[in-house]
Amino acid sequence: EVMLAQHGLPIEKGGWYRISFRARADDLTADSVAMTIMNTANWRPFFEYQWFRPEPHWKEFAFKLQANDGAEESTRLQIWYKGTGALYLADVRVEPMADPTVGRWLEGFYLDTPVEWDDPYRFFRW
Repeated sequence: EVMLAQHGLPIEKGGWYRISFRARADDLTADSVAMTIMNTANWRPFFEYQWFRPEPHWKEFAFKLQANDGAEESTRLQIWYKGTGALYLADVRVEPMADPTVGRWLEGFYLDTPVEWDDPYRFFRW
């Protein structure tokens, strides 16, 4: 097994996170690669395991996940696979984000609250 790990990521219970990175692989024998953030105090993941399949060319992967528990310490981001080959990672990020299930973008065109200036016909009223 091969694992990349980053310790000490504070996770807030119920918080939403965007975990993103670019990955590529050379001669990877594993069917897929697993990723999660683990609570090392009780060895339970904060998120469901996420699986991805890197290809020979660089590809971006992004996951929007909600934490099922929280911890300030004793955490570990881990990306691992079984088998041989080389896995390359770049620009790995764990970023808090707003709840993606709430907001106007689910119902309308705007990504935020529209203001008067957003009206495309504001100059053409007679």
